[in-house]
Amino acid sequence: MERDRLSRRSFLALTTVTAAGMTLKPAFGESQDLAYLTLKEASELVRRKTVSPVELTASCSRALKPTIPR
Repeated sequence: MERDRLSRRSFLALTTVTAAGMTLKPAFGESQDLAYLTLKEASELVRRKTVSPVELTASCSRALKPTIPR
């Protein structure tokens, strides 16, 4: 039974990751484009491999296209 218990460090790491995941999950939903995430949110998604840097760059490029004069 003792070996099934989490250490304080493991518990804090697990709860931090869970809280971050719960915070970032709505930001990655259908209603919000990747281009409008904060740098912190975007970097967390890339770090967790939820989104690739290529997808993030493409999304930002699509968001900027209408503002670039021809």
